[in-house]
Amino acid sequence: GNALTTRCVCRGSSPRLQVLLKVAVSYACWAPVCNSAYLTAMPLLRGESLAAAVDAARRSLGRLMLLEAACFAPYNLFAFRLLPLPLRAPVQSLIALFFSVGLALLTDDEPTLYEEGI
Repeated sequence: GNALTTRCVCRGSSPRLQVLLKVAVSYACWAPVCNSAYLTAMPLLRGESLAAAVDAARRSLGRLMLLEAACFAPYNLFAFRLLPLPLRAPVQSLIALFFSVGLALLTDDEPTLYEEGI
């Protein structure tokens, strides 16, 4: 999906413009689809209703897209030109770790022991 889309969008573009187009396509097309699917699926897997799952996705999508923009957009802009190939996978894994922690904090609706006063 993403590779085919970026190949079509970037055809005939300069290398610098290709990087910008790839980042834009990834953020504008694929990130909302994947993030919406995640935000909808998690409540469904916890046994909540479809209406509750869609409502949870609607409430969290904007914040999740900001997190996505803060984590992956800068990496994607600079990794293709500035990071040597052997460093790309470890750096992307580290960014994915921070994204996963942020995602867990963003989507955690369970009250913590601190919030419960224990």
